[in-house]
Amino acid sequence: MKRLVVLLTLPAFACTGRLAVPAAMDPSAAIAPVAARADTLDTLETPPPAPPPAAPETVSADDDAGVTTVPPAPDLLERPDRQRTRNGLFWTGVALAAIGGAAFVGTAVGGRVTQAQLDKGYRNDDLTIDRESTLRDRGKGFNIGASVTGSIALVGIALLAIVYGVDYARCGTIAKRRKDCRPR
Repeated sequence: MKRLVVLLTLPAFACTGRLAVPAAMDPSAAIAPVAARADTLDTLETPPPAPPPAAPETVSADDDAGVTTVPPAPDLLERPDRQRTRNGLFWTGVALAAIGGAAFVGTAVGGRVTQAQLDKGYRNDDLTIDRESTLRDRGKGFNIGASVTGSIALVGIALLAIVYGVDYARCGTIAKRRKDCRPR
């Protein structure tokens, strides 16, 4: 980028007579090697083209109309172990969301109660230094607890939503059946 800026600005200064363009920065000197490389590109041999892909199997009917058949894809998405894994991840997400949400509410309420005790102590002017230190430490603990448990709840909700979406897309047993899914 720096060379491009120099190549674009130096000729402008040279035209005004303030600066002479060095021979190395002459634009015609920069174009000559590129032109020489372009001439050698025509002499290089190109590799032969790859053979075309094999045609699909054609089955002829009674009146010689060709029907293309495609072999069925392996049904790896509906293996029982994958459905079991999705069920386990789904219920893990439910448990994380419930436990994390309940713990988040508990720590948030505890933090609010601690904050109210601090406010009451300041208003009544009966707060000792030891009591203030205890309440501040307790409040920091509740803040950390609320952050951790809120994060756990969010991870559970995200896991729950992702697994539900995957199960819905793959016609699993967790999500409501779509109309285009095969019967079980």
